[in-house]
Amino acid sequence: MSEKIQTTATELVSMENLPSVDAESPLPLYFQLCEIIEQKIESKAWRPGQTLPSEHIFGTTFALSRTVVRQAFSELENKGLIKKRNGKLTTIAFPSYRGGLMQSLHGFHEDASSR
Repeated sequence: MSEKIQTTATELVSMENLPSVDAESPLPLYFQLCEIIEQKIESKAWRPGQTLPSEHIFGTTFALSRTVVRQAFSELENKGLIKKRNGKLTTIAFPSYRGGLMQSLHGFHEDASSR
């Protein structure tokens, strides 16, 4: 299993056919970049374990400063969509489980008592 993660992690996402960021839009630039990346992840065009290009490449591609790209990456990391590691490349995060399966299940006694 770890071999698959290692081989997938070196696969770079495709930067082709990306929408552009609109400098005239009232939406902040980092937010627009977040939306573009989120859309790629949610549409499965970019898969978990794939590596994102560097902040510099994103900045060059979208004509944005590294500060804006860093802010977008930080927002996406807070949402759990990407994983940043110091000194390493940023990767698309694997989905994580957040919730409790057993929290809504009741036993026979609780079900009968509530009726």
